[in-house]
Amino acid sequence: MNAHKTIRVIVCVTALTVLTLGFYSNAWKVADNYWFDGFANLTESFIIGRLAKSRQSGVFSEGGLIGREVKIPKGEHQSSYQYEIYYNDIPIRQYRHYRSNPAIQGVIFSILDRNISSEPQTKVKFFKFLAAIISASILSIFLLWVLDVFGLFTTLMSLLLIVLSPWLTVAGGHLFWMFGTIYIPFLIPLILLHKESKGRELSFRLWFLSIALAVLFKCLFTGFELITTTLVMMTMPVFFYALWQKWRPRLFVRRFFTASLAGILGVIACTVILSIQIAQVDGGMQKGWEHIQHRLLFRTYPSGENIPQKIKDTVKVPMTTVIKTYLGGRALSLPTGSGHYSLSFGGLLLFFAVISAMIFVTSRSGPLTALTITTWISILAPLSWFIIFKSHSVRHPHLDYLAWYMPTLLLMYSCVFSFFSGMLSRRPFKTPVT
Repeated sequence: MNAHKTIRVIVCVTALTVLTLGFYSNAWKVADNYWFDGFANLTESFIIGRLAKSRQSGVFSEGGLIGREVKIPKGEHQSSYQYEIYYNDIPIRQYRHYRSNPAIQGVIFSILDRNISSEPQTKVKFFKFLAAIISASILSIFLLWVLDVFGLFTTLMSLLLIVLSPWLTVAGGHLFWMFGTIYIPFLIPLILLHKESKGRELSFRLWFLSIALAVLFKCLFTGFELITTTLVMMTMPVFFYALWQKWRPRLFVRRFFTASLAGILGVIACTVILSIQIAQVDGGMQKGWEHIQHRLLFRTYPSGENIPQKIKDTVKVPMTTVIKTYLGGRALSLPTGSGHYSLSFGGLLLFFAVISAMIFVTSRSGPLTALTITTWISILAPLSWFIIFKSHSVRHPHLDYLAWYMPTLLLMYSCVFSFFSGMLSRRPFKTPVT
């Protein structure tokens, strides 16, 4: 037991260190520097705009909503000028809110900004480091689960492929995305069911409330971004443990539907909170509801007189084109002397199909077979976003590849290397004793 605890500590510290360095500074050069530095700079500038507004008008001014100065001097870039405002305390003349996301980190960073004595540039670096370490900590928890169920080799190799995942690298330390927080609704049921599998009792109240709060927590940081993907991802632990532990159908149905109901409750709670924020600037919660409904239409299958034609045109893009686009993106990136060697999402899926066939034919491992099936089911998570939120997917190929990591690729990494571990050991897979 002491040896296992020591291994857990070493794995946790290693993962936390390696991932934080990658998310904070692109230390492993997995992403091109210009991409890392410029990834989603418009949305990140909303956080900087919030910091400037909080300094000038109070942390909870304008409902605590993130936003930016829209009166930009000639020759200045809209995104970079928000940094100039914050760094030089330039008075904001017209603050335009971003109303689609509570982005509670804007308030948190504003409170820290008021209580940290250092230069604004240093504070921004600190906030980025904080975002990176939060994302790294959350992914480290996932890796500890992999260690408990699938062993050290699988864990270390999964960590390596997470490090080589360029989209996680650019989003992990991003002030707007703080991408690690998006895994909270996935990790909470995973941890609860893992503890139950070791003999701990899991009450209905704990199950329901934990998942509802986890989804609310995610939404407070990242709003409704990739929300269908999040809700599908959230149920993957139910599938895995039902398959591995051979649950009765009744138990699976009860856990699945209560988790789904809890997730929906978390989304509704966030909708209420965001509506309250919007009411602070528009004078009524009805405005908040109307805005959220409008943005929902805007991002799915837009129509109507108030929708720009270029947005309506996204409906005409064939779904096959959308899926083809998102299969062709760069899933893994290995830096070389002359650039990067990359593997696409589609290429990874084809490779995994071959490995899956070998697992089903040769493996005697209950958890490995369960994980393989769960990984294929998890593809519904990214597909749900690409299909339901088609307009957003068409217009945001610079962002939506992130859906593949929720959690399909993470599960795929663990699955492949668990299979290789069993092959290398030349004995039936055994779950590590904990």
